[in-house]
Amino acid sequence: KGNIFSGEELVTKLNTQMLSGDVDMVLLNQQDYLRYKEQKVFENLQPYLEGTGIKPEEYKEELVKPFMNGEELYALPTQFTLCGYAVKSSTAEGNSMKTMEDFLAYLEQNPDSKLRWGGGKFWALETCMKFGWERFVDVEAGKCYFNQDEFKEIVKRINNLELELISYDRDWEELALNGETLIPELQIYQLKQLASEEVFYGGELLWMGYPGAGEQPKVYAMMDPLLCIMANSEKKEQALQFWEYYIQSKSNDAGKLSVKTSILEQQIAAAEQKKYYENEAGEQVESPVGYVNYATITERTPYYALNEKQTQMIKQALSSMEVDSLEGTVILEIIIEELAGYLNGARDLDAACDVIQNRVQLYLDEN
Repeated sequence: KGNIFSGEELVTKLNTQMLSGDVDMVLLNQQDYLRYKEQKVFENLQPYLEGTGIKPEEYKEELVKPFMNGEELYALPTQFTLCGYAVKSSTAEGNSMKTMEDFLAYLEQNPDSKLRWGGGKFWALETCMKFGWERFVDVEAGKCYFNQDEFKEIVKRINNLELELISYDRDWEELALNGETLIPELQIYQLKQLASEEVFYGGELLWMGYPGAGEQPKVYAMMDPLLCIMANSEKKEQALQFWEYYIQSKSNDAGKLSVKTSILEQQIAAAEQKKYYENEAGEQVESPVGYVNYATITERTPYYALNEKQTQMIKQALSSMEVDSLEGTVILEIIIEELAGYLNGARDLDAACDVIQNRVQLYLDEN
């Protein structure tokens, strides 16, 4: 908490405590999890789950799967956020976002679009690669193909986009309100936010999702911290009891979505629950659950509990949800890091792709 330690000091402190056995359990993000997992500091939880009430099958399979290694389970995510794209239904005709090529074509046809505050070429690269990296990697064979023409052509198309490298203006709000662009990265971190977004954009939204390799656009699930138990802990049973309590109690937080299916269903039902008050005429009037107050809207505009269409949109998003594999977390980071120099004009594309090829191949060889 606070600024008592620098980032480097915090990492050193965490390393010391975890590796010396001074902690029983820890919350980590995916990158830290990967690093420590390779050091064998986490306990396989499967033998301890019987009798605790913690059953992996009760959690959303897409969220648990990346942390399973055969019969071994080292972590479960505590909560998650859905990220994707939407358009106003009135302007949805002709907008398809099924593949990387569809996404790039959209950007090329809308060169003036400010698709995200703070977006630009780097963001377009990240979005394309979030689900597109898999076509250049054969994980089972342990081979990658980032030095081939197909990958280079996609990167060239991204570099040729008439997008600023970084655009911190808010023009995208006006464009989105006028239906001229995708609604940028709608994050359902709070179910009722969907209702407020529809009020802000002035119309019913249609879910588009991220471009994916399959037939349907995908939704990206952003993982919140992972709860892990240390292999050298002497209090594994107590830690597991706390784990179950923590996941169930924190899942009731309106700001995040539950990984436990039963609680997630309760959250959706609660977001649909309408409340009423009696006005001066004795009529029952629905109460707003909040107010929209953006820079481009001059008045505080109320929004209400989820309606049936909004609920179906959330369920559609959940059904098309994908979680990036742990390999993808590392590979995506390598791609973005090495192509940054090319996108800002400081590096040759062939040289950048060769480095990506070598780094990813080394990662695959080691894992």
